[in-house]
Amino acid sequence: MYFPELVQDSTAPQVATTMAIAIRTAGDPASIVTTAQRILRDMDPTLPAFDARPMTAVVRASTARLAFTTLILGAAAVITVILGAVGLYGVLAYLVTLRRRELGIRIALGATPRRIAAATTRYGLALAILGAAVGLALLNVAARSMRSFLYGVAPWDPIAVAGSTLTLLVIAAVASWVPARRAARVDPAEALRAE
Repeated sequence: MYFPELVQDSTAPQVATTMAIAIRTAGDPASIVTTAQRILRDMDPTLPAFDARPMTAVVRASTARLAFTTLILGAAAVITVILGAVGLYGVLAYLVTLRRRELGIRIALGATPRRIAAATTRYGLALAILGAAVGLALLNVAARSMRSFLYGVAPWDPIAVAGSTLTLLVIAAVASWVPARRAARVDPAEALRAE
């Protein structure tokens, strides 16, 4: 008779000494547990039956670390997008403040508030498009090293890349719109008097 020796060092995995039984049921999994334990005890009273749980709990426990990591990465991504939108808003709001006199002169010379708002929004979108182009170039450089970390998706997955780029551009448009509205409301007389 051969019994495998349990290896206790870190170079080799430990041999499993337990066995799991999976039972498919149509009803409530909790109701079948006592019946299954009774049948197992009838077959061999020396076999211990413990840790009975539904397969959903087993799958949840086995993927808990991955789910937590995904949650943390998702939260970090949301915070990054919010910080980017706030940063873009801050840059454009500061630009509107610096260009207040110029915008007042433009409005005094006949520029409509709509054209002023459109020009400010275009500037914000140009910054966002430039940032997206730099990001796509960096993705192209990093794609080779990222391939080993991804499972089931390529680094240049067109849906993921297009979706994230469009999402960031929409956020940039919204972040640009608020300072653009403020730029369109510049009073020419007040802007010229302030300088």
